[in-house]
Amino acid sequence: FAGWDQGYVRDLWIPFRLAKRSNDYIGFDLNRDPKEVMSGLIAISEAIDDDLSSRRKRAHELGLHTVRINSQPMLFRRNDLSDDVNRRLSGYGRNMEQQNRNLDVWHRIQESPAFKQLYQLAVTALETSAIAPSLDVDFSLYSGGFLSTHDRDILDDLPLADPTALADFDPNFEDLRYTELLFRFRARNFPKSLTQAEWRRWQGVRRDKLMGPSARASSASRIQDELLNLGKRDDLEPHQAAQLQQFLVWLDNQPPI
Repeated sequence: FAGWDQGYVRDLWIPFRLAKRSNDYIGFDLNRDPKEVMSGLIAISEAIDDDLSSRRKRAHELGLHTVRINSQPMLFRRNDLSDDVNRRLSGYGRNMEQQNRNLDVWHRIQESPAFKQLYQLAVTALETSAIAPSLDVDFSLYSGGFLSTHDRDILDDLPLADPTALADFDPNFEDLRYTELLFRFRARNFPKSLTQAEWRRWQGVRRDKLMGPSARASSASRIQDELLNLGKRDDLEPHQAAQLQQFLVWLDNQPPI
């Protein structure tokens, strides 16, 4: 995730995908010196006492990032960005000339025997342990098999545009994940269709998302810390500071349990 100080944009060189994780590509931050990155990766591979989490953390500090298919907000070719966008990004310290010099070095490495070594070093640095399937249906859709014909037929008949009909719709899914997903679809899109019991259930889901043990990168405490750190900047415009304050007030009142 590229933060405010980078204009929420990160320039990457993406040379390969991981053989054992075919949905994952590896990107290298173009702001980082390729020689320093290579040296750092070699050091990571030689630190046999480091656990996998420490290796990945050091790799991220070197500017390595995983780019997962269907999981990125937006990806653009650098040449497709407009002049106006490039000018605005330069205000965040984006140095295209330095990035292009680094890219030239990466391309020379790509055409040399060192490219195979780079791949092996990146795989070692970003190695992960087996991850247990998520218990949250929002994160577990890709952990199971494909839809059965029975469940697909039910979803084809789903009355998406009618909240009243949707509230009375009680399908018998073979895959119980879709029963919960249907409930969450109603709660997010047609909250007025929920009964009082369903509303309390939905607040429990929201609370767990932000504050519970299954909360992920967007936990309430992390968001609050990031907002507070941004508020300490001395280069914020008045409207930006006001927006941050509004976000903090909103977060303080979430979730309404």
